[in-house]
Order: sequence, then structure tokens, then C-alpha cells
Amino acid sequence: MQYLSTFACAIIIMIPFTQFNCFAGTSAFLARGVTVIHGSEFIAFPQVMFNDGGDYNKSTGVYTCRIPGQYSISAGIGKPTTQTNFIECFLKLNGVEQLQMFSYTNDANDVNDGISSTVSGAFRLKQGDLVQIGRCSHQNLFHNGDLTYFSVVLIHPDI
Repeated sequence: MQYLSTFACAIIIMIPFTQFNCFAGTSAFLARGVTVIHGSEFIAFPQVMFNDGGDYNKSTGVYTCRIPGQYSISAGIGKPTTQTNFIECFLKLNGVEQLQMFSYTNDANDVNDGISSTVSGAFRLKQGDLVQIGRCSHQNLFHNGDLTYFSVVLIHPDI
């Protein structure tokens, strides 16, 4: 009887471990702030809050898909309005614009107000796909804190 109990426990313990291996882990990150990448149209988000799976590179601002599947991708940009009355950026997948962030105010001189824009979407990514934020207007004026962020989260891996 002892043998049967040990065997039953081994099966129960092995099932979650096997399922974990079948899903090949996780992938999720959240980074904020902004770094202008000189000589490039892209921006990076250097203050990494977490980077489960290590798929985000804070130096380049590139998320590289390691696990094919369905992903939730979001980003936000923000800045004071004191030097321009609009901001714009694009979420890019493999260099191709997918979604646009855009915000405009009529009063570019109102120092008590700021402008921001967010974008989010669900995407099916393949292994090796690259996700970045780029072609930004006035990127040197972006708020270097929690108003400017980038996040990718694996919702469901392809099996």
C-alpha cells in the first residue's frame, strides 16, 4: 500500500511540472521612462519594473518574442505642453506601424496642463518578432517617468 501512495503522489507532482514545461514559461515586462536612441527613430524605456523571461532589452527598447502566442501590448507617452502642442508615436511590429498614439491640445503655452496618449491591442506574435515604439514626434520632450511606458504580456502561448 505504501508503494501505491508514493506512486500516486509522484503522478500528482509530475502533472503540474509537465504542464509547466509544455507552456514553455512566461513572458511579460513593464518598463517606463524614456531614452532617445540617437541615430534611430525608436525610443527605449530604461526603468524596467519587471522582465519575466528576459525578452525586453532596455538599451534598445526592443521586445523580442521568444514564445509564439497571443499577446497584450500597451504603451503610453506623455509630456508637458510647454514646447509643442502635440505628440505622436507608433507601436511597430517588425518595423511596420500597427497602432498610433496621438494627442493634441489647442493651448501649447498652458504650463498647468500636459498631454498624453496611450495605445493597446492584442497581437499574435511569432518567435523572433520584434515589437518597438518608434517614429515619435518631439521624443526629446517626453516625460521621463511613469507617464511614458511600454508593456508586453503573453496571454496564451501557441501549443
